Amino acid sequence: MVKIIKSQILYIDSQDRKVGQESYNFTVNIPKSFIETTRQEQKIRITLLDAIIPRNFWAINSTNRTFTVRIGAITDYTISLPLGFWNVNSLATQLKSLLDTGTSGSLTWTVSYDTNKNYYTFSYTGTAFSVQFIFSSNDCADFLGFVNSTTYTFAGNTLTSVKGVNLQGENAIYLRTNLTNEVPNLEYGNNGTFTVSNILARIPIAVAPFANIIYQDYSNTYSLICEQNYIDQLSIRITDRFQNLIDLQTEWSFSLKIEIIETDDQERNITNGKNITEILRLMLLSQQQQSESA
Repeated sequence: MVKIIKSQILYIDSQDRKVGQESYNFTVNIPKSFIETTRQEQKIRITLLDAIIPRNFWAINSTNRTFTVRIGAITDYTISLPLGFWNVNSLATQLKSLLDTGTSGSLTWTVSYDTNKNYYTFSYTGTAFSVQFIFSSNDCADFLGFVNSTTYTFAGNTLTSVKGVNLQGENAIYLRTNLTNEVPNLEYGNNGTFTVSNILARIPIAVAPFANIIYQDYSNTYSLICEQNYIDQLSIRITDRFQNLIDLQTEWSFSLKIEIIETDDQERNITNGKNITEILRLMLLSQQQQSESA
């Protein structure tokens, strides 16, 4: 059984951060005596209670705006989409202009949008041995209806999206901390690998641009049991799923419930057993991944 020894609420507003830090990446220094256990049996439990985050960060931003056009065997042109929020028609107009000028006028481009399929079709006139669109792992493929980490070759002089165009950008934001959970959470990343996660919460984006993302926890969904016996520093970062920082361009706020909890001997034995099992499982998983990649 878990006994709550002490419970406090910590309210944090990004505008109160230290000078020189960003609203989406800052650190709060906490007096050691504020969050500290006094017995070996005690643990610190932290729960995200609520958060208010303005959705004024752009769908197309500095981390996801580029792709490469390869003409022939060796001539590469980097195309950078305009920052901000766009609809499918206005982006199609921008894409034509960017491709016309971005490929040094060697080809003349047409970009059309299919409203029934939610696809773009790209075509060109001019002479080219071959033309390819190349997307790296964090490029703008989603916005154009393609898949990242993939190269697409024009058939004749035409290339059509392979999936629906998505101009909404990220569907969730991630709050990450410097704190270590007693039982590690896992994060499924690139190349099918699992890593120990520093995510405190994943908050879905279900509002229109420039509205407030409002999160409220009614069931202790996002809680972590800290390995430390005191906390004197709390770092908060807001990122996308690729761990790129999200430039909020404004302030935001959130509150945490800080609890000192204590478990009885039976509960501790069960917890210790689960922790050992989890550590062994992670070790085995890591060994399997290493052998598969060898």
